[in-house]
Amino acid sequence: METFEPQKMMTQLVDFQKSAFDNTYEALLKMQEQSEKVVDVLSSGQLNQPAESQDYIETWKNTFKKQQVEFKTAVDSGFEKFKDLCENFEKKAQVSKPKAKAKSGK
Repeated sequence: METFEPQKMMTQLVDFQKSAFDNTYEALLKMQEQSEKVVDVLSSGQLNQPAESQDYIETWKNTFKKQQVEFKTAVDSGFEKFKDLCENFEKKAQVSKPKAKAKSGK
């Protein structure tokens, strides 16, 4: 019979949450790419559009992409730190497990 191991369960939960985040993040990136394409089509169709407006749009897109990368990096770092914390608890729990006393034949 397996014993209840909360540290192992927590590590699995973190892995699941990270996978869910990664999938959601990738879906949002795809939506953002489509939005950029729409903005590009709409802005390129403007014949009298000032160059300054196009510069603002490009700056906005570049800033958004940079912030996406920084956000992803921060979240991944947080997941790694939490996973390390869970693994350290698991190691400490294994070290501090009391040894079972041998039964005497009395």
